[in-house]
Amino acid sequence: MARRRKSHGCLYTLLFWPVTLTLDIIWWIIRFTIYVSLYLILFVFTLIWCFISTLFSCLFNWILHKPGFHVACNNGEEYELACCQKLKKYGFTHIETTPKSGDHGIDILAHKAGKKYAIQCKYYSSPVGNHAVQEAYSGCDYYRYDIPVVLTNNTFTKNAIDESKKLGVQLWQQNKIPFTNKSIFRGLFKRKNNMKQYDHETYQQLLNNLGNTYVDTLSSKLGGSIKLLNIEETSSGYHMIYETDTTNINNIHAVQSEFNDNLKDHYIFTQLTDTTFSIDQINAL
Repeated sequence: MARRRKSHGCLYTLLFWPVTLTLDIIWWIIRFTIYVSLYLILFVFTLIWCFISTLFSCLFNWILHKPGFHVACNNGEEYELACCQKLKKYGFTHIETTPKSGDHGIDILAHKAGKKYAIQCKYYSSPVGNHAVQEAYSGCDYYRYDIPVVLTNNTFTKNAIDESKKLGVQLWQQNKIPFTNKSIFRGLFKRKNNMKQYDHETYQQLLNNLGNTYVDTLSSKLGGSIKLLNIEETSSGYHMIYETDTTNINNIHAVQSEFNDNLKDHYIFTQLTDTTFSIDQINAL
């Protein structure tokens, strides 16, 4: 048989029940205080997180919607070159220009964040119409890239905006590239170089030597003779013009990719005629 549990007497209950009740009440008050404190901490943390997120979102949107880059060009080719330089500063890679003939409506091919952008550049004095949007869409499909883009120094017509929404074409107006410029703070820490002054003859000789350093490499890669025609310094690097055989001119874009993969600076190859092409060397930041 199971033993009966011994019960306390009335005197024990009268003496210790108030103490037990008091301890229970204190324990429940402590638990309640802990739960309320945790909820208050989570609530305050949520408010702080929302405030910080909103602050950074506003800052990020301000950076993305800042005024576009300023450029003064004489023609569309100069505008394409300026766009290539700016795309590089905004973190784009594998930047290359398409051939002037048969470009299928695309002027620049570039990569960023795992996406491939097919960009049509329009240097216009009036708003860009929907024809450019259609060309960018079909050209992107031809090159099998991911995102079609129309980049212009001007704005877009209402028809172009409506067409872009239907086709999924991104419109970058007024030279605004909707990405953060990764070099925005780099100028604060960039070391200033002491530029040595040269006379005109010595300076031109240095430029020629620079251009001729690529002749042997280009000749071996293209499989034919290469001749340096002209070279000049630009605000971002050097502009060099070469001459080669007609049979070699179609291979320059493959050489451009190899230059950009193996050398520090960025290079843009552009076919000028059936026998001449230019190399724009953009100094690394």
